Amino acid sequence: MSLKKVAITLLTASLLISLQTPALGEVTKPIDEQWKRTAPSKPGQYGILVQQSLELLRFSSYFISLDGSKDKVESVTACKSFSDPLCAKAVVQQMSANLQLCSEKITSECVTGMSARNAAGKELKVNYEGPIESSLIYDFAGDSTKGLPTGGPPLIFSIPEAPHAGGDKYMLKVEMQGSGNGSVFVIGRTRAGIFPVAITTGNFSPSKISIDLPTYTSYNMINGNSIDPACQFATTTKCLTVQTFPADVSFGFSAKFKNQLTGWWHGRFSTPEITSEIKDGLMNFSVMAKPIKVPTVFGWVDTVSLPEDLKARYSKVPRYGSSYFAPMNGDLALTSVLNDTNSLFTDDTLAELKSW
Repeated sequence: MSLKKVAITLLTASLLISLQTPALGEVTKPIDEQWKRTAPSKPGQYGILVQQSLELLRFSSYFISLDGSKDKVESVTACKSFSDPLCAKAVVQQMSANLQLCSEKITSECVTGMSARNAAGKELKVNYEGPIESSLIYDFAGDSTKGLPTGGPPLIFSIPEAPHAGGDKYMLKVEMQGSGNGSVFVIGRTRAGIFPVAITTGNFSPSKISIDLPTYTSYNMINGNSIDPACQFATTTKCLTVQTFPADVSFGFSAKFKNQLTGWWHGRFSTPEITSEIKDGLMNFSVMAKPIKVPTVFGWVDTVSLPEDLKARYSKVPRYGSSYFAPMNGDLALTSVLNDTNSLFTDDTLAELKSW
């Protein structure tokens, strides 16, 4: 099987640990979408977690510059723009942009709207509520001449005719990821998710990238701060918990891109309607589909029971990033995460998954 490097991953919030659907309004029952992994039952265990929406929910926008010697990261800096003087020198720059609503200022790499349709074919009214916050700590300005989109907070919409157990709010996260070397950016993938959410206010540990230098032992790493455990996504003042989608409603979004999307269009949904056309030099992209339930794969096993190929793999210094991570200190108490691997599979990673 051959997968192209650049992929459009259209995700929903329907990655579940079981296939039971809570009835609308029965908030006393466990909500599958809010499931969290458990810790190992004892020392000396490895675990696996395959849950595609996890990484999409992990961060708000970020643009970081890593600099240092050839083999050692010596500085990690958050950049506010491509011309930020603090980021003038870099070995590698990493970027993840939550796209903003299109405007006179932002005319490409932007969201034009969200949509919803009921089972009778009626287009439901969708209200744009604005970004989850007016700004977040690592937002950054785009630069179309360098291939850098504007990165801001996730967007919130309300659909009064499509209520869920937590209200009628939905978070739309359309995200472009890429890397650069200080002169130009290359977009590696574009993905999106629509999440029914309940929003509470208070003081929370936010979803954000880490710029803590000791955690970066190589240039291809991305590290995050721990999110508030009560939330699936959080800012310093708001906690979002993901809810179950209402039945028999299709959801979608539309966006404009100057960096035209190529590669696989794939996602976790059914009966998709996907359109793409070039108009005035921009790709106008839209998707409408029904959310589906996708089981989460999770479990712990005793290290001694692993196949020999996995034992050999995890005895080495692991790779880091979205494909998987594993412990370095030998206590075997962390989880190896195969996460969001559709655009990253190689013969090697497929072999690992088959071993599990």
